[in-house]
Parts: sequence; C-alpha cells; structure tokens
Amino acid sequence: CGIECYMVNARGHGKSGTSDDDETVYLLEESGKHLAHAPSPKQAWRDVGTMIQEVKRQHPTAKVYLLGHSFGGALCLNYLYHCKPEADGVDGLFLVDSFLGALAGNFKKGEGSETILKKKGAVNKWLLLLDFLTCGLCCGGCRVTKEFKYMDYTANMFNAFNMLNTKSRFKKLDIPIAMVATRTSTSYDAQRSFKYLEYVKTPDQFKSRAVIEDFDALPRHVVGVLRCFYKLKSDSN
Repeated sequence: CGIECYMVNARGHGKSGTSDDDETVYLLEESGKHLAHAPSPKQAWRDVGTMIQEVKRQHPTAKVYLLGHSFGGALCLNYLYHCKPEADGVDGLFLVDSFLGALAGNFKKGEGSETILKKKGAVNKWLLLLDFLTCGLCCGGCRVTKEFKYMDYTANMFNAFNMLNTKSRFKKLDIPIAMVATRTSTSYDAQRSFKYLEYVKTPDQFKSRAVIEDFDALPRHVVGVLRCFYKLKSDSN
C-alpha cells in the first residue's frame, strides 16, 4: 500500500497554456510576470475534476485526497462546492496556508497579500464584479490584479479562487478536512486562519489543525494525517 502523488500545473500557471489549444502563457512585458487566465471560472474548477477522473482511471479503487496551497486551496473548495455530484469522489481535503476568501481575514497583518489587496488600484474590483455578474462573459480576460509577487490574474482566474461566503463552502462539505499552516508563510497567519475556522462552526469536519515549521515538514505531516483519515473511514464503516 502506498501513496501516489499528482502535482498539477494549473491552467495559466507555470508553463501551461490558458486554453486547450494554447501552449503559451501570456507574459506581462512591464513586469516579466505571467498573467494567469482561464476561459471561465467554471473551466478552472472543471480542470480539477479532469485530474481526478484521470487518477480514478489509473487507480479505480484508490481514495482521492486533494491538497491545495494558497489560492490552490480556494480552488479546491470552489470545485467541491460548485461541481457536485462529480466532486463526491473526493475523500478528504488538505488546506495548506490557504486563501479562504477576501473576507476571511487570515492574512498576516500589515504585510504580504493583505497589504496588496488593500492597496488602492491593486485589484480592480469593478471588473471583478462585472465578470462575476455576467458569469465570465464580460471582462473575463481582463487583467484585474497588480503587484502580486509571482503573477497577476485575469478576472476569470481570480473569480475561480475568490469566495464571498466561505462558510457556505465548508457547510456543504461532508468529508474530513485538515488545515496546515507553516510558520514561514509570508502571507497567511496560522492563528487567524484557525480562528476563522471556529467562526464557520463546523468543528467535526476539521480532523486536523496543525502548525509546522516549513514545507520540508509537510510530506511527513500529510502522511500522518492520511493514516488518521483512513482510520476514520474504517471506523465509520
């Protein structure tokens, strides 16, 4: 018995294209950063489902656990919320230093992403709102962020991550969740993240909450939590 790990190069990130027939990533000339884009927020969520289907094809009897870091955690939450019943094939979720929505307030105070999101002009909220209200049909390919550290985002990709009501995401889930925070994170505060979890009031879902030193300690921690998840599944059966 072992653990098979799949690392996904998300659409519009790294060297992946922004659409099925696009093998290039648009590079912002003035900053040299990538511009992450998806044809629609729904397509970004469906990409997660496509990966899961491939895993299930290769390992029909295996349990599937999603692990998302930063915006990746938010993408996993939105997939599990919006893509039922397809998403019912997921057995558990790991959130590592995860973005929990703009209103969650789990950024490190006064630095990192919190400062960027609050800085005037860093995020074009009107374009985001227009894209959201038109389901990605209007302004979806427009750049809506500036000054993010590694890349900027179009409206469609940013709305694929964002959540106005994170509480509803957690409330709809019936799978075990583990939240992991690293002390070395430059963006997210562990205690503020855990405090927000207490606010969403679904304590039975959170089977593990832990602070680890850095990412080097993550693999061992994940394996330990997976053993707990397997035990929980066996006990429930």
